[in-house]
Amino acid sequence: MTAGLALPATPENLPIGKGRIVRGGDKGDKGGKVAILSLGTRLAEALKAADQLDAKGLSTTVADLRFVKPLDHALIAQVAGAANLATW
Repeated sequence: MTAGLALPATPENLPIGKGRIVRGGDKGDKGGKVAILSLGTRLAEALKAADQLDAKGLSTTVADLRFVKPLDHALIAQVAGAANLATW
């Protein structure tokens, strides 16, 4: 068994410098009290942490920033601005 997330069946283009909200936020709810900003290989861990926080009654948004350079400042502002607590 390999660690990480499954790859999509069809390859997709990743716009350089653009992250995505993986859970919460614009994924159908209003966002969460807690926002976890993930980068690189830590997305699976961020999703596990979100599950644990949700189990304790804290709605959680997870954003995958995807790139360090250029950093998606707009996504960071969107996610962090809607949450009571944001963490990397």
